[in-house]
Amino acid sequence: MKLGDTLPDRNVHVWLVELDQNVATVKTCSKTLSGDEQERASQFRFENLKNDFVLCRGILRALLGRYLSIEADRIAFAYGLKGKPQIKSPESPLRFNLAHSGRFAIYAFAVGCELGIDIEEIKRIADQENIVRRFFSREECEEWLELDASQRDGGFFRCWTRKEAYIKAVGGGLSIPLDGFRVSLRPGVPAQLIHADGDSGAAARWRLCSLTPVDGYVGALAFADQVRDVAILPRLSATEVLELVNGTEPFPPAAKEPIPCHTPQSHT
Repeated sequence: MKLGDTLPDRNVHVWLVELDQNVATVKTCSKTLSGDEQERASQFRFENLKNDFVLCRGILRALLGRYLSIEADRIAFAYGLKGKPQIKSPESPLRFNLAHSGRFAIYAFAVGCELGIDIEEIKRIADQENIVRRFFSREECEEWLELDASQRDGGFFRCWTRKEAYIKAVGGGLSIPLDGFRVSLRPGVPAQLIHADGDSGAAARWRLCSLTPVDGYVGALAFADQVRDVAILPRLSATEVLELVNGTEPFPPAAKEPIPCHTPQSHT
């Protein structure tokens, strides 16, 4: 199967996967992990957290294996200086990123395009304002403080996930200060990277998409390219993903209406 048959060059596929801790599914995923992944899994003190890690990595391998038409355990990863994973073997233009929060993992795949994705479960954070003042840019902090109290949780997580998605796409990790760039956060305002280190021209080369994958969660996708269609694939459990990739059904399943990521009009 050719990569273009499953993932068109101008598309980004986003998968939302519920981490059902089915014993058989966890065992199947575990068998595909590399030695270093097995070692990382063994370091978790709590069984549920260990299982989540095994499922996240196992499902990543299962999806990559189907895109690349290769067995999941034959995929080898390399890691950038700041820890961003990429495919080392087999050689491929396929790029990916993943995130995990609560009961869900989220994955993004594209051809020849760096990606970053994040998901967060929306919940009250006691020291939210202190986090905003410490890590958000001056403009973001001002915008957030102007929000009605009932809108601040949503504004906080919109901003946080958009920042995380951008940092993960760049691959800069903690070397990129969170207050060194600005994203949109107001409700109803399209997701946008407004400036990076004060440079709006550099920011214009990046696209941000706001994701609402499931009630109670918020997410964001960042990629370095012109307009691409972002296809949100139907939500599946980890068990269902394994059944899909090991079955004979067309891959991927029918997507919802693609979400165009574009550069919205700038705002202040």
